[in-house]
Amino acid sequence: MRIYMRRYQVFDETINGELGEYVTFGIVIFEDINEKMTELLRVHDISTNRLAVEKLVEACNREQLSPCHIYDVIEDGLYG
Repeated sequence: MRIYMRRYQVFDETINGELGEYVTFGIVIFEDINEKMTELLRVHDISTNRLAVEKLVEACNREQLSPCHIYDVIEDGLYG
């Protein structure tokens, strides 16, 4: 039986938009593929609140969330 190890991490980026320049936080998902951590997905511009994104990441890592559920978890975590 193959055990998948996923790692979720917070990343920050500076965005220049209609509201000017601001720092926002997203989530990057890594998975162990052939014994190498490989980036699967980046979800950009989730929130300007780093703590909120860190709490989501902690829950995702604890539960080893499948990446296919990340958008639902983000929506529920920030707005639920």
